[in-house]
Amino acid sequence: MTPAERQEAKQEGVNLKTCPFRRKVVLRDSLGHIQAPLSEIIKNTHISVEKLGVPKEIAFKASKQFCLSKNYDEDQFHTFISQKIVMPYEYCDSATKMQEQKVPPPREAFKSTLRGTTEISEVYTFYQRKYNKNI
Repeated sequence: MTPAERQEAKQEGVNLKTCPFRRKVVLRDSLGHIQAPLSEIIKNTHISVEKLGVPKEIAFKASKQFCLSKNYDEDQFHTFISQKIVMPYEYCDSATKMQEQKVPPPREAFKSTLRGTTEISEVYTFYQRKYNKNI
């Protein structure tokens, strides 16, 4: 069917089946295919943003919107986009638990049998000092 015929059928209210080959493919987990650590990707992104002179609010638009939704100030936004965030993966054992979590989990929640650590360390202390908050 030509584009003109499709347009005419659409105007007449005919329900046309869409061609499965016209659909878009969206790869949201593209980091799984990149052979570099996340910390290196973040560092290289910041270098590129600086070289191109793109404002960080534009380059990291989704992160900026997230930070605004959480009422983070500008300094917290820059900290948020500057590094890989340590996550309590072993603590996150159910979606319900994470939905009910209203404050950051305790230090001990960041333990990792994979890394062989019993709690979050210098990153936790950095945030505590920087924002004078008991995270």
